[in-house]
Amino acid sequence: VSNTKRYHNEHGYEFRQVTPEEMKDFLRVEGYVFGEVGPVTDDAVADNPMTAEMTNAAFYKGKLVATTAGFPFKMRLNGRATFADGLTAVGTLPDHRRRGLVRKMVTDRLRAAKENKQSASILYASMAAIYQRFGYGLGSTVHFYRIDPRFADFEFDVEDHGRTELVDLVEQLPTIKKVYRSYIEDRTLMLHRTDDFWKYYQKGKKNPYFAVIHYDSAGDADGYAIYRLGEFTRPHTDPGPNMSIYMHDFYCLNVVAHRALWAFMRSHDLVGRISTQCSPDDLTPHLLIEPRNLNVRTSDGIWLRVIDIPTILSERGYQVAGSVIFEVTNDQDCPWNNGVWELNAGPEGAEVRASKHTPQFTISINGLASLLTGKYRLTELLQAGRAQLDSKLDLAQADALFSTMHAPFCGDDF
Repeated sequence: VSNTKRYHNEHGYEFRQVTPEEMKDFLRVEGYVFGEVGPVTDDAVADNPMTAEMTNAAFYKGKLVATTAGFPFKMRLNGRATFADGLTAVGTLPDHRRRGLVRKMVTDRLRAAKENKQSASILYASMAAIYQRFGYGLGSTVHFYRIDPRFADFEFDVEDHGRTELVDLVEQLPTIKKVYRSYIEDRTLMLHRTDDFWKYYQKGKKNPYFAVIHYDSAGDADGYAIYRLGEFTRPHTDPGPNMSIYMHDFYCLNVVAHRALWAFMRSHDLVGRISTQCSPDDLTPHLLIEPRNLNVRTSDGIWLRVIDIPTILSERGYQVAGSVIFEVTNDQDCPWNNGVWELNAGPEGAEVRASKHTPQFTISINGLASLLTGKYRLTELLQAGRAQLDSKLDLAQADALFSTMHAPFCGDDF
């Protein structure tokens, strides 16, 4: 979303896109807000995938005091593609808080996204309370693993007629990209990575990324992992190995590749900790003889804001055929979403149109976000009070209509 317009409010604040020359100031303010207070170098500006055209900021007497930005993402939504604004870098210097700056910038971005045919806004929330008031609903959760590979034995065996190979990441990036693209095909919230995002893995000579690929019996790649090596401090009572592996990417097309790559990670004799983040429906807990050793920690993942109801619902994928009539009320920041909508959908596609019929249920805009990503079923949203039944509805059929092939999950930070 590019916003070159200038606005001034009654308190003397100017709202506009920053210039390329102001990107250092932008990153400096963002860094201060999030506790990253090191110097901002020219290289840091050049290496950041965020560009001046993606920003919107607030200035006071010529000084940059609040920031927002958004990546123009293409993402999967139950096997189909839609476009979203990836909201990021939202922050205000402490001496300018509580003056409506964030509300102004976020709502401006929502309107600009609508103009740019982006049907949703997505973000990772520093504080969920901030964004729920703007209509964002929980779109996914993340599982974090931290396991000692000495206690990660498999519960059963599976034959593997392929091979696992440590590869040069840059040389094999085309192969890795192909596996990634196949993996995300039927997912929800996974992003179509741009070249700038892939370049992230090619940086950091002092702490480089490594890559491993699994090939099937025909020699085709069917899984890969991108990871870093490091160290951690063990208690003095535990003399075990203190090297660590952090897996950023771990994407496989089948269980054989999944097991093979875990076996590769466990083959590092001096590694005492493997950590990663993954989808709640990840296969690993099914494979281990003692899954509790994964030390699973759960956190909120993507928060999603529906910007354009008919567009996002028509672009979403559906496994079964069905129809529902629902109403959204009190969407103050995107008022064009208010009204009664009829969805007719199936595996071949979907149609959404405004309706004059009596709605079967009413749902908050936050609840609709959780429903369309498959994070929560309509049954659960009704129980939680984020939706209310208005007339007769087959809940089992509605739950099936909004189900997803996989648990929603995004593997990228932004």
